[in-house]
Amino acid sequence: MIDYLMLLAFIFSPFYLWQSGLPQISHIIAAVAICLRVLLRPRFYWERLWGLGAAFVLYSYLVGLIIFAKYKDVHTILSPTYYAFGFMIFLFLITLCKEKGSAFLTKIFWIHFIALFFVTMLGILGIGRMFGQARIIATFNDPNQMANWILWATIIIGVSGKALYRSWLPGGVSLIPASVGIAFTASRSGALGLFSLFAVYGLIGFYYLFRYILTKERINLVRGIIFGLFIIAVGIGIGFTYDFWQEDLKRITFQAEYLFERFNERDLDDTFEGRGYDRIWKFPEYLIFGAGEGAHERYAERTRFLGEFHSSWAGLLFNYGMVGTFLFFGFVFVILLRISDIWFKLMLLSPFIYGFTTYNIRNWYFWVGLALLYSSYQVLKENKSRDKIKVIFSNVYQYMVEH
Repeated sequence: MIDYLMLLAFIFSPFYLWQSGLPQISHIIAAVAICLRVLLRPRFYWERLWGLGAAFVLYSYLVGLIIFAKYKDVHTILSPTYYAFGFMIFLFLITLCKEKGSAFLTKIFWIHFIALFFVTMLGILGIGRMFGQARIIATFNDPNQMANWILWATIIIGVSGKALYRSWLPGGVSLIPASVGIAFTASRSGALGLFSLFAVYGLIGFYYLFRYILTKERINLVRGIIFGLFIIAVGIGIGFTYDFWQEDLKRITFQAEYLFERFNERDLDDTFEGRGYDRIWKFPEYLIFGAGEGAHERYAERTRFLGEFHSSWAGLLFNYGMVGTFLFFGFVFVILLRISDIWFKLMLLSPFIYGFTTYNIRNWYFWVGLALLYSSYQVLKENKSRDKIKVIFSNVYQYMVEH
């Protein structure tokens, strides 16, 4: 039941029923699943250096409590709770994937594949919420929030698809609805993250093409032909139904043009000062141990923007100092050390680039994505090991039959 609760949380992950900052239905279901796990089977998969992640969570609480004691802003102690929840999600998901293996990962793959197309169709049909006059957010509360989910869903589809089906094609296919979905959000952060995904998949395509040419191996040739025929068939289908889809295609084109136009905007929130970066050089006393989150009125004398940082990495440095930054990136680095496949590592470029202009490490899907990136690689490695063992036994059996 516990693993099915987690899957249910993934199904509800695109649905935001209350204002941002409050637990959504997906968070509540996931929290119930973790609590049941702790009560019924309090064992989680653990690697020693993951203690850096736990240390980051504890340090964020330490900073938050100190700042709360001084300024009495409840946000200073609420923010670390998001990191604690995210870290527990990370451990929980890796544990489930270790125990359930490919069967559990397959369900995750298809949930995100279907959900990505569902969210995109809501945008195309104009169903759901709007942000301003031209930014569709469907079932989310914010355009960047929707773009963040789309990016992570695309990454999850890509890495789990590679682990399960030995191909990057599912991830490549998911770029199509992801592009449309992010166009409707008109999120510049999302567009930068999407561009990096396209660049990574372009490199993957060139790598396998050159490998095919140089080695004459028929690597994924059949799948490539099938995928090519599928794209041609879709193109022909769209051509025949152009009149039916004409209005939708116009809307998609309009959204894409609007997104590109947003890169030419020069408002206050398009400047370093308008996104909070100026706090770094105006309040350097916080750069060692951190300023914590919340209590923004303390910056009023020297800054105009009093909201939260519009950057994960600048925010991390300022909010938790060099100490917290070292612990956080040390944790991420340890995860990447356990992954030897360069393409899996490069998938993190997307949320990393996205994080330069939007604060996304508090969002639980950052931790979901990290866990599934790691778990997908472990499943891929285990499947390859089983294949090698099967080949060895097959060769031994063949030799015994012949001799």
